Amino acid sequence: MSSRFDLPAPELEHHLVVPVGKQQAVTALRFLTDRSPYVITGGGQDGALEREVPIRDGTRTRSARRDELLRLLLPAIAPPSAQLLSAKLHPRHFPQTEGQRPGRTSIHLVATVFFQQPALSTGAVMLPAHLMHARLDFDGSVGSLLCELHYGTGDAGIMTHQPMLGAGQDRPIVVTTPTILHGVDRRKDGVVVTGPGTLTVSTTTTLDGDLRSTLMALDVVQIHLSFGVAGVERRIKLDAQLDCIPQGPEERRVEWCLNVPAEDPWAEAEK
Repeated sequence: MSSRFDLPAPELEHHLVVPVGKQQAVTALRFLTDRSPYVITGGGQDGALEREVPIRDGTRTRSARRDELLRLLLPAIAPPSAQLLSAKLHPRHFPQTEGQRPGRTSIHLVATVFFQQPALSTGAVMLPAHLMHARLDFDGSVGSLLCELHYGTGDAGIMTHQPMLGAGQDRPIVVTTPTILHGVDRRKDGVVVTGPGTLTVSTTTTLDGDLRSTLMALDVVQIHLSFGVAGVERRIKLDAQLDCIPQGPEERRVEWCLNVPAEDPWAEAEK
């Protein structure tokens, strides 16, 4: 088979002979395809073409078109997989003060998401900051709230002072934050994912009035997080249910948290 390819040819990774009957067997061959596209010689009908790039289309094999070859050569952009590790939602009441705005209730959400970049992607995927949103679904009169998600970027540098040996004065030293080459890098315009890592996002929305009694009656709150991906139309969407945890009836305080049961790493092996 290798002689029919204009090098390189697909590399044979593994082969296995499977008996299927008396004196009968099937040979399974596994080829690596990480060096595509592959070109075969003497292709086409009756060998009329000198070289061609075959492609599988349904149940038939045909020559690849120009646009299909370009898609093979261009780097792929795949949204990273995401898992919601934690989430906490809690309200806070601000009473009315003389000469100020009326009483209001502030609802604050904090969530931590674990991202893992697919191995077949370009190695760098950006999640634009302006495409991060959340929807909070409450039952009753509160309804649904649409919010923008935010995250901290940290300081570009930290100014510290350290005495110099033999000198009578301090000299400022700039300690810069190292560049993240593999993980989740938070920038002002978005988050760049180049490997596994976590991102903590938050949002705060304010409603008029004292809603503590209304909110304390809710056993669960549904949250929906959405992250846009630069270069593709797909979005990363995470949905979760937060359970109510009363903090103190005398203070009319309540919060909702994500209940993530601990996984048993031996459960699958014991089945």
